Amino acid sequence: MPSTKKYPILILLLMAFVSMARAQFYNGMNMPFGKNRVQWGDFHWSYYMNDNFDVYFYQGGNDLARYAQAYANDQIPRLELRLNSRFSKKIQFIVFNSMGDFKQSNINLEEEENGNTGGITKIIGSKVILYFDGDYTHFEAQIREGITRLLFSQVMNGVSVGSQIRNSYRYDIPQWFQDGLVAYIAGNWDCHKEARLQRGITSGNYKKINHLRDDDAQIAGYSFWNFIDEKYGSKTFNDILALAESTSNVRKALLYVTGKEYKALLKEWYEFYKVRYESLLVNQPADVMPLRYKKYRNFTQPRISPKGTHIAYVSNDEGKIRLWLEDLQTGKRQQLYTAGYHSDENIDTSFPLLAWHPNGEILSFIIEEKGKIQLYNLDIGSGKKASTYLFDFQKVSSF
Repeated sequence: MPSTKKYPILILLLMAFVSMARAQFYNGMNMPFGKNRVQWGDFHWSYYMNDNFDVYFYQGGNDLARYAQAYANDQIPRLELRLNSRFSKKIQFIVFNSMGDFKQSNINLEEEENGNTGGITKIIGSKVILYFDGDYTHFEAQIREGITRLLFSQVMNGVSVGSQIRNSYRYDIPQWFQDGLVAYIAGNWDCHKEARLQRGITSGNYKKINHLRDDDAQIAGYSFWNFIDEKYGSKTFNDILALAESTSNVRKALLYVTGKEYKALLKEWYEFYKVRYESLLVNQPADVMPLRYKKYRNFTQPRISPKGTHIAYVSNDEGKIRLWLEDLQTGKRQQLYTAGYHSDENIDTSFPLLAWHPNGEILSFIIEEKGKIQLYNLDIGSGKKASTYLFDFQKVSSF
């Protein structure tokens, strides 16, 4: 008789454990969608459990979850060693199959109170939010940055990222300091960021580094830590980080380790890159395309027609996407397509993708609309446009 009672008790305990796990995830992530978020599909979440972390995913995301699981398992020990710290509690990776799916969620609404403000990876408490844009190198960069950001928070405060941000004044941590250090340790750098750093330095926009925010703060901050590495040695940042933690003052930490006053060190950093990049300006073309440039506007996907008579390109104003066609002989420009809206959050620069038909009369472009991949073919002569839904395509990175 006693043995028969063990099974109901065991089942009840298992049911309670599963309910608690599901409830924890529901309360943290699966919130009701707010009035300013449009939902195009339902997500049914599952997860893989590990000793130090869990990976949550939904339908169609099993392969991404497995990839994230393997990569995080490899990177966590390496980054813990780099920051000389170990995770004190379990973390969670939340994997979205695409940027479009990610933008449907209310994550950014919670992030405004409890999450990080910079970088490519969203952090809420102990949750690392990931999305796949078709490029596994970008996916890996998000994972590395998420791990590093949580470890950095733990080193500086021993608490969550949200508390770190609220206490940043007490710790005197500028945004460029933390975002740049996280990106530097995570190794998140590419030619596009290098080009943006060059523009920021040569234009003078990065001279007042403490005034920089978001991507500019991260890029300038990364370059500062690279400068420290080249000038003062690769292990210097560990000493700076340790002193910043013990003294609660970044300026004192930089002074004690480098022997330079804060303002003098920032001036030295700026001149270091100014000399490097000004020597490259002589190789730039004399004639540039006259575009109406603004700080928040990006131009991408330039495509010259096979006949050489037109150029098509995309402008992105903080999420407001416009597709332009310009006559290279007359300079006349027309807007062919517009989508999105002005926003500082979750700007997807991977769409639209452009390509010309060999006859030079048809311009094709691919864009994501309401979570679906659409192919448009535009006759530039008549202006007629036809669209095709690319069924079973999760992401298109080129065509």
